[in-house]
Amino acid sequence: MDKKLPLKEMILDDDQEFGIQAISIVDTPAIGENFIMLSKEHKIELAKLEEEQVLLGAALIPDQKIYRTDGDEEYEIFFSKETIKKLSQRFLKLENQNQITLQHEGEIKGLGVRESWIVADTEKDKSAAYGLSYPVGTWMVSMHVEDSKLWESIKESDISGFSIEAMMKPKDVVEQSAIDKLRDLKSWFQRKEND
Repeated sequence: MDKKLPLKEMILDDDQEFGIQAISIVDTPAIGENFIMLSKEHKIELAKLEEEQVLLGAALIPDQKIYRTDGDEEYEIFFSKETIKKLSQRFLKLENQNQITLQHEGEIKGLGVRESWIVADTEKDKSAAYGLSYPVGTWMVSMHVEDSKLWESIKESDISGFSIEAMMKPKDVVEQSAIDKLRDLKSWFQRKEND
């Protein structure tokens, strides 16, 4: 039997200076989605890409539960569509496009976010041109790898996706069943008072 973990929503207040400081290229992305590596072997005419060294994939998927642990505490987090939109906008506003790390450890030069968009229509989205299918509200990113030696080493490595580095606060989510139980309890007390 699977253990039911507490659920926390990651939120971004408008007055916070927090947000995404960097995007990391990793071998095991927390969202469980790999990017695709575009090279001359993967020309996509629709996007009019020529010989380019580009990594393209999802940075955040709305409402996807992501396992986390802090010491002894285990829980799952998720990001709403609204929060993802705010995060992507703030990432660009703070000019963090060139803040790229490798495995969340050290900054890596020669990479930069070249495109950032939110999926608005799963069938007509640019990501569909690459054979990807993500829900509405997904934050898509493409990165240009400037250095061909770096490109070759990325292709030969286990690097397979994006992972964000963010400072945010989690908000505990009270599940609907618990809210229903409280309503039932309140109803029961009201009936008892009327008897």
